[in-house]
Amino acid sequence: SDGAKALESGSQQLSEGIGSLSEGLGNAETGANALSEGLTTLDEGGKALAQGAGQLSDSSAQLSAGAKSLSDGATALSDGIGTLADGSESLIGGLDSLFDGIDKLSAGNSTLNGGLAQLSEGAGTLVGGTSQLSSGADSLSGGVVQLYDGAVSLDNGLAQISEGSGTLVSGTVKLSDGAVSLGSGIVQLYDGASSLDSGLSQLLGGSNKLASGSKTLADSTIKLSAGAKSLSGGAGTLSAGIGTLADGSKALIDGVGKLKDGAVELDDGMKKFYNDGISKIKNIADDELSGLVDNFKAVREVSQEYTSYSGISDDMDGTVKFIYTFDGTD
Repeated sequence: SDGAKALESGSQQLSEGIGSLSEGLGNAETGANALSEGLTTLDEGGKALAQGAGQLSDSSAQLSAGAKSLSDGATALSDGIGTLADGSESLIGGLDSLFDGIDKLSAGNSTLNGGLAQLSEGAGTLVGGTSQLSSGADSLSGGVVQLYDGAVSLDNGLAQISEGSGTLVSGTVKLSDGAVSLGSGIVQLYDGASSLDSGLSQLLGGSNKLASGSKTLADSTIKLSAGAKSLSGGAGTLSAGIGTLADGSKALIDGVGKLKDGAVELDDGMKKFYNDGISKIKNIADDELSGLVDNFKAVREVSQEYTSYSGISDDMDGTVKFIYTFDGTD
């Protein structure tokens, strides 16, 4: 009885421990699910962050390309401005040479006019006039040469101006392309920054869910620990009950052994009782019972006619009892 009670108590505590363990496992499963959701959200945030970082990288690359194009355009523009400046200087030099040639031409013309005037003044001064005419012609020739040099310099300056203008146009085109690339890079940079902000928001949400899942998991772990402790206590009680049950089982086995021995003795006694008593009675009954029964019936019928051995008055009732005796049997 004590073993059964201890077993019942241990079983009850074990059931309570299993219930606590089941509850702890349920909470642990809930925490694990929340943790899984947090990790999923964190993974999505990481992917969005990676996508935003990729777009930011692409935007940075395009921005770098736009900046390079802008730099190339600025360089070409600077080269065009330099070439234009060189052409302007050459033009100024050509104009200076042209003006010098014109001045010399004017001086030669003046000298020529003076020589002609002197030539017209008189034949007497023909030799002197001829000399002056030769000098004026030389001056005129020098002025023509300077005028030619100035014209060549002017032509070279105009060519350099044309080349500088072409370079300036090319630099302007490159500058425009660089500005367009820069604008596109800025737009992509803005898109990348927006994607990065979205990824950071998702990452923050995933972190919050991860923290919530971790807290739930921690609470579940605490409940699981409590359930494990209850289970351990129930297991101890169950162990004690099992020990008591084992002792009771041992006593029961001893009792069963004694009962078996008693049953054997009872069987031997019953056999002896049958052989020594029942069997003989049966034999006697088989041999004498039939006549004995007939005698009993006859005696009973006769006894019903007797109301008294010595007689009684008519207003009285009486009965007679007959007592039978038998000899014993061996």
